[in-house]
Amino acid sequence: MSQSDPSLEQPRFEEFGVIGIARRGDHARIESYISAQVVNIGRADAYMESDVPIDVGRRVSVWLYSSAQDGKKEEFFGVLKWKKELDDPFSARYGYGIQLQPE
Repeated sequence: MSQSDPSLEQPRFEEFGVIGIARRGDHARIESYISAQVVNIGRADAYMESDVPIDVGRRVSVWLYSSAQDGKKEEFFGVLKWKKELDDPFSARYGYGIQLQPE
């Protein structure tokens, strides 16, 4: 996605997403897929929540869907920069900060 994309001018909130964990040493191949709630995504970073643990430092692909039934999606690439275990019964188990990078 280009830096001048107007859809990233303002942060977006609460979208359905999938995180693809890149295989170590082969970033072009996805090792596993994890459903996640996109809490916030901006031009340079994203905050997502999931019940599945992911190691910090992993390269990831992120696919966003405007709804679970909608076939439209956007794709981003990045690195998982931090993970926080959440203590909120109304959210997922982990929160993740992802630094987005160009393809």
